[in-house]
Amino acid sequence: MLKLKFGLAIAASVMVFELLAASSFNVSDVFGDGMVLQRGKSVRVTGTGALGTTVTCEFRGAKASGIVGKKGRWVIELPAGDAGGPFELKVSSNTGARRIFSDILVGEVWFCSGQSNMELPVWGNSKYFRLRDGDKTAAAANDPDLRLLHISRDYNANGPCDDLPLSPKWTKGNDVKAVEKFSAVGYLFGKELRARLKVPVGLICGSWGGTPIEPWIPRSAFASAGYKEIVKDIDLFAKCMQRTAAGDKDAIKGMTLDWIENKFMKSNPEVTKEALANWAKPGIDASKWTKCAEPFTRYIIENGVQWFRTEFKVPEAWVGRKVMVYIGQIDDNEDTYLDGERIGFSDIFTPNFWIAPRKYTTVLKPSANGVHVLAVRHHNQYSMGGFSKSVWLQLEGTDEKIDLSDHTKWMTRCEFKADLAKIGVRPSSFLCAQVLPSVLFNAMVAPATAMNIGGVIWYQGCSNSDKPGGPQAYSKLQKTQIDSWRKAWRDSELPFLITQLAGFSKHTPSERLADDYWKKLKPNDELGFAPLREAQEILLDYPRTGVACTIDIGNHSDIHPDNKYDVAKRLAHEAMRIAFSDAGALPGPRFGSAVREGAAVRVKIRNAGDGLVAEGGKIGEHLFALVDASGATEWADAELMADGSIIVRAKGVANPVEVRYAYNGWQPGPNLYRKGDHLPVFPFRAKVK
Repeated sequence: MLKLKFGLAIAASVMVFELLAASSFNVSDVFGDGMVLQRGKSVRVTGTGALGTTVTCEFRGAKASGIVGKKGRWVIELPAGDAGGPFELKVSSNTGARRIFSDILVGEVWFCSGQSNMELPVWGNSKYFRLRDGDKTAAAANDPDLRLLHISRDYNANGPCDDLPLSPKWTKGNDVKAVEKFSAVGYLFGKELRARLKVPVGLICGSWGGTPIEPWIPRSAFASAGYKEIVKDIDLFAKCMQRTAAGDKDAIKGMTLDWIENKFMKSNPEVTKEALANWAKPGIDASKWTKCAEPFTRYIIENGVQWFRTEFKVPEAWVGRKVMVYIGQIDDNEDTYLDGERIGFSDIFTPNFWIAPRKYTTVLKPSANGVHVLAVRHHNQYSMGGFSKSVWLQLEGTDEKIDLSDHTKWMTRCEFKADLAKIGVRPSSFLCAQVLPSVLFNAMVAPATAMNIGGVIWYQGCSNSDKPGGPQAYSKLQKTQIDSWRKAWRDSELPFLITQLAGFSKHTPSERLADDYWKKLKPNDELGFAPLREAQEILLDYPRTGVACTIDIGNHSDIHPDNKYDVAKRLAHEAMRIAFSDAGALPGPRFGSAVREGAAVRVKIRNAGDGLVAEGGKIGEHLFALVDASGATEWADAELMADGSIIVRAKGVANPVEVRYAYNGWQPGPNLYRKGDHLPVFPFRAKVK
């Protein structure tokens, strides 16, 4: 009897263990019904389970087994195969757990990522954030062999995650609702691959608007590349997130406020004391102030505090009545003063502080000689900051306004520039955690590396365009990202295709610039994204990396150009060139050489293929510029010659030392293309021999 009870107890224990083992068994959720697996590479299947559990996978007649290791993970490799399907994938364990995935295709799998221009959906409700004819494109979706997996936004500070946020499901390219919500660039790129390769295509998209490149790079890559300060910030934020998860809800906020008050704002305490006591008052000595020589939108300040002030008069009837002071959008924050009194402020805990317009109401008091003073103390603690475009005073309850937007009537003075090498980088509030290094790689990329893929398409850079370090810093970060993603996917030659930023001036889609505004600009007035584009083009020379030029499809007043069709075609061209070794897909036309011939410069373009064409018959205005030894820069006339070279001349530049093409934030219709495939010439600046 005793032996029977003992035997039953052992059996019960084994049963409990097996139930627990089965319940802990999991297949990584990038795998699912209706998925596409990468052709030509081993079918790599991963998941989690109890230590020592045996896992078996069966696919296309092949069978393989593996053991759950010490970290609770298992990995099984099955043989590579050609495109085809549908198939079943069977996964089972010796504890009785079993998963069967059905309707599986084998073909090309590509990962799509970046910021808002990759996130922009095929169709949505936003008036300014949409694909041209996206409703028609979505309605025409009818390809069940094009499969989509959309990754929800999420971040994690505590290292790479095993599973994707919200356990997404694979959908088909004939599901109109699924297509509507998917990345327009990703979907259109997938359609291009389907048309060119005639194999199933799977797209996995993880993107987040407004994010710089740093959140998409793993901590291990920063450490290997020597980014010591970034690694310290990653570890510090991870500790704060752990404290927050443990119930200390103000851990991040407290640390951020401490940094602002006791480090940032004490960068130059003597000047700050003087500024707070006097700079907003009427009748001050303005000898140390300078006139605003540029429109406010061009005052992009570094980390520090910059003051702006203007004097103005109002009708006598306004005195003693309530007025609304409108300051518009300021990045990051400000204190606003009227006649020496602070009437409002914003900080990083103000909702949407980087885009929220500032509106403050106060009673207008009498002033000496009827002259009033509006002063704005603009402080920027992270990346680069921008001042408002529109400022006005409005009598409450009426339409009466006094426009104060004319920059020539304002003066400015720097209170201090913060030395981040001494005080460190601002700890982010929970509102902006997605911009911190590594957090998006951890949550949105790392789980997808469980599955082998064919390549990556990337559309990002806007949020790094104004960061210190310039194009060299971004180019280094991009290389670090590429190397780290290749390592994460265990493929040192994984194709990585970059979208070069399009032409753009200022994101004001509801208050557009005049279409001919560029005619008043001088060559150096608005370089904008030009240096960052330069950093992106450099990566054409990085192994197995492609760059799609989009200089000709921009929108001067919207950072989200609605022509994603050409973006997708050009990325597909790069895919054919790099991933599929298509001899007919040539690298994009780029600068070759520039030689001085008297006062003119002869430019030659490499990768010109069957020749260049100036669309419309001649090269457009404000596209070429020449620079002389003194640095003076002038717009130039350019002529496309019969031999394919370009002759460039500029009045007032007798000895040019540098030539530029489309090297500005916005360019009025860059129109130099390669004849055969209509790919645009990359923008450039180059020394003249």
